[in-house]
Amino acid sequence: MIKLSGVSTLAFSACLFVSLASAPSVALAAPDADWAGLNQQFKDLLLAGKYDDAMMIAKREVDMTQKKADATLGTSYSNLGDVQTAHGQFAEAGQSYRRAVATNEKVLGLNNPAVASDLYKMWALFLAADQGEQADSLFKRAQSINDKAPAGARIDIAPILDKFGGLYVACDALPQAERLYQHLLAIDEGRFGIDHAETAKVLDKLANVLRSENQYTAAEPLYKRAIDIKEKTYGPERPETADSLTGLAAIYVAQKQYRNAEPLAQRALAIYDKSGSPNDMTVALCLNSLSKISRAQNQVPQAEAYVKRSLAITEKNLGPDHTDVAARLHELAILYASEGNYSTAEPLITRALAIYEKALGPTHPNVAATLVNLAKIERALGHTNEADAEDKRASSIVAMKQ
Repeated sequence: MIKLSGVSTLAFSACLFVSLASAPSVALAAPDADWAGLNQQFKDLLLAGKYDDAMMIAKREVDMTQKKADATLGTSYSNLGDVQTAHGQFAEAGQSYRRAVATNEKVLGLNNPAVASDLYKMWALFLAADQGEQADSLFKRAQSINDKAPAGARIDIAPILDKFGGLYVACDALPQAERLYQHLLAIDEGRFGIDHAETAKVLDKLANVLRSENQYTAAEPLYKRAIDIKEKTYGPERPETADSLTGLAAIYVAQKQYRNAEPLAQRALAIYDKSGSPNDMTVALCLNSLSKISRAQNQVPQAEAYVKRSLAITEKNLGPDHTDVAARLHELAILYASEGNYSTAEPLITRALAIYEKALGPTHPNVAATLVNLAKIERALGHTNEADAEDKRASSIVAMKQ
């Protein structure tokens, strides 16, 4: 559970969570840019998943509007809360939303929809933290304001939950994301129906979180429901359907149920290739599943082909220094080593190690696991001293974590 120390109320609003991978690069504002320009750049950066840059812009917005103390200050505080949530700074986000509410109450009035918006954000924070009593109190107050607003100014809470769910996933707060998606699923089932395409989207998101939490038994029926809905709504050969097929295949692979996984993953890949969308990260997940299936069947050349393709997609979308790139490099190195091609494997796993050390720190378990395999490759190449040093370092990391 998240402890919101120093936070009396707060949470967030917005739209769909967007893949960080395909987001374009966004230039930062010039020092003399006005608030409207900064605000637009903030939105672009947040949408692009460029949270460090977005944080800088949000702080500049607050500094710029402090003396004005008008509605732009309320929006600036709300923006700061959004990006703090994306960074996993939940207590700080709570304080920022609280300031946004206080500012907008003073400037716009107690019953302005802008006040309700930030109250809903506060509600989502407490909902994610499983603090029901505080969440209910905030929700009731926000609903009271929302009910009085003109129809065109009323706030839809579903996008708030959707965005918060995505931001909690981005900062790896999976139990909190799960709670939000469960709540969103209930809302969408109620307003759209249990067999609607919008419901299927939430089923996928919730199932993805459960899969990441290794809750495979809970995720499986959600993927199956989503597949059934999508086949009826979009058709059996659409990428939307393939996305759910890929998720279901991934949980079977994780459980080493390769016979169940293979036809799903092969079908999904055929759909992706036919539809002309070969560079999406969901395709990379599908290829990862197929590589593991091929390796389990001792089809090493085929496994290599899948990993190489997944690596290319991952590097293109996430950049060369992402931990997902390291995972693919590590996997490819092991495949080369299994064929005795140690000289080709060595630079790949060395690069994977460097990425993990930079991104996760020198004592992370992924670093230890990579060191173990690097030592095996170095030993096979006759580099005994290097291998001994890597084994020793890996052992020290493991001992430290026990």
